[in-house]
Amino acid sequence: MTEREYNIEQGYPQGVQRTLYLRFDIEKLSGSYGADSYRILFTSIPSTLLVGSILRMGDSADTLAGRENVNIVGITMIDNGQLNMIQEQLTASTEFMAAANARPFSIERGLGQEPLVLDGTFTAFGVEVQDDNFSWAKSVWDELKEAGKVTDPVIPSDSQEADVSNILYVKYGSIQEIPFPEGTKPLQFLDANYFVVTNGKLIGTRYGVVDVNGMIVLPVIQKHSEAMFGPIKYEVLNEKAILLESKGFTLYSLTGSPILSCKKLVNLGSDLLAISNGKKFAIARVNGSMISNEEFDIVHPFSDGIAVAKKGDMVFGYSTDGTIAFTLTGIDEIRGYSNGYAVFKQGKKWGAIDTKGNIALEAKWNWLRDSAFGAFVFSESPNPQMNSDLFGLVGVGDRIIMPCKYHNLEQIDGNLLKHGTMIFYQYTMDNKRYAKSLLTFAIIDLKGNEIIPQGMALIGEEGEGLRAYAKYYSDTHVKFGYMDKDWKSVFVASNAGKIPVRDAFKHGIGEAKSYLFEYDINDLFSPFSNGKAWTRLSRDGRFLKEGRWIDKDGQDTTGAPIPPLGNTQKMAEISNSPDEIKAREVLERLGNRFTTEGGWFPHKSCKRIVGDLWEIEARDGKKSLVFSQMESLSGFACGLIAIKDLSTRKWGFADHYGNLIVPPKYDYVKPFNNNRTFARLGEKHFIIKREVVINGNTEA
Repeated sequence: MTEREYNIEQGYPQGVQRTLYLRFDIEKLSGSYGADSYRILFTSIPSTLLVGSILRMGDSADTLAGRENVNIVGITMIDNGQLNMIQEQLTASTEFMAAANARPFSIERGLGQEPLVLDGTFTAFGVEVQDDNFSWAKSVWDELKEAGKVTDPVIPSDSQEADVSNILYVKYGSIQEIPFPEGTKPLQFLDANYFVVTNGKLIGTRYGVVDVNGMIVLPVIQKHSEAMFGPIKYEVLNEKAILLESKGFTLYSLTGSPILSCKKLVNLGSDLLAISNGKKFAIARVNGSMISNEEFDIVHPFSDGIAVAKKGDMVFGYSTDGTIAFTLTGIDEIRGYSNGYAVFKQGKKWGAIDTKGNIALEAKWNWLRDSAFGAFVFSESPNPQMNSDLFGLVGVGDRIIMPCKYHNLEQIDGNLLKHGTMIFYQYTMDNKRYAKSLLTFAIIDLKGNEIIPQGMALIGEEGEGLRAYAKYYSDTHVKFGYMDKDWKSVFVASNAGKIPVRDAFKHGIGEAKSYLFEYDINDLFSPFSNGKAWTRLSRDGRFLKEGRWIDKDGQDTTGAPIPPLGNTQKMAEISNSPDEIKAREVLERLGNRFTTEGGWFPHKSCKRIVGDLWEIEARDGKKSLVFSQMESLSGFACGLIAIKDLSTRKWGFADHYGNLIVPPKYDYVKPFNNNRTFARLGEKHFIIKREVVINGNTEA
């Protein structure tokens, strides 16, 4: 029995999985950041929203490569209608938004590309894991449940049948078509419930806002020149007001009435704004009521539940309700809160305070980095320079954790740190000159013991117990290989010297010696899957047009290229499977749209999902969904995918099974967003809404 047949027999929902990625800024978390991420997630949304999800967690690929410091929680479900509701709940959570990275939301098809580890499934009875394996998700859920901070979606009872009436389930109903108001043309989505619209003119373009019911919220009267000022900028603030940025800021109610205008505006979060018409800032609510007069030199947005405002040498800590939590004097400079602490300056020395305004570090340090994991990187130099000055680690209460003797020290988690030498290099792309830096590093523990040896430049995603790495020796000597879970090198796959100049310019890189680090390590050496990995470099470091496959011993496994479809005899020799032949016909029609790096047949696989729906995986691992008889936009949203009838050239929408939910009749469509989208038929534009039934209740 296939997995799909088993799922159907068990009554599991069918379709393509979607994943919502939650990005947590590690430096804003304390203790174990994995546990902290789940604590914030579980206490920010109702447990019923998570039922049926797969939970995964881990450092982002860029974090493992040393380019950021982000922990990711992945929530995977069959359809993203439920994921959108989770997203809306988290957007309203002050605690989540305070810890969220600048790009907190990303919904992608499948399990995604981030190197996350399965951490359990969320059922009607909380988090469940297989074989009693340790799970941060289950550990944190059980801890919060015991403390009475969360409850399982279903509370076990003495009866044989548990009450599952409160379990969330989502179904989709009818499609509604609503014309946009006369004289308006949709430009883009604005939040989940509004559209930015224009008057559709090339000269004298004006902008406004329309809601999902086709009603004008802001009249199409705002004049703006994209050529001079860039696209007009609207923003919905906490579903309470619309902010327009165009030569200043104007705040409107959702009924279209102006609330206030100012030259400068900072959205602090928690319905508070910092506004200014001069050099000083006042604090106001989204509804326009004032909390303070225009008197502050600087105001930092909410983080860890506190917004910091500075006036002269006085600092005021504002709570989310707009009241003052604490006041400090004698402060010359202060940063916003990060991971529970704010760094401040008195005279020429730095210290730190907690969220109650209490001193966590005395103002006696020459230089401090913002808090991470309850500790601070410090330097004895007031203006430390990379590669020349040294750094150490100090904990709350001025406790020295690591002496000041490391170059470019950076915290990875509560127990590991990265340090090393910064390399600066230049390259040219699209006739523009760029400069970048790269840290060649070692990883050490809090006692200074070396976990990963010095010289590492890049570390890739884990796959089947191995991950790619690049070790830097000089600009003309870099080794690429794969290491095991203990960070030990298993084999060297490429020993790269200086790339030939002709290839350097071909790939858009002006300085041959710096080409190596312009690429993501996972693009050069993919994670292992089914015992194989794909690499774009030869053994001596040259770029390969079609790449090569290697096994877990580092040996080449690439076979002969698959001949083109045109040779019917050779095609028959490869496979007589109707599905295989049909798949190749699909690829031939689409050309190289879903493939990479050229070659005769450079895709990894093409397989039928259901009915007329196919999945194509390119050599770089990216997957796309297509219909063999229709063109499609890659990816489902709200259970639907945009498709084009190849005979009429019209667009519509199909579900996961290939059923036409909206027959192809439009000249242009956008993918669905929160069960809404817009389409064009001739000169007319329409809002397309899909009815959602949640727990038996119909919602717009």
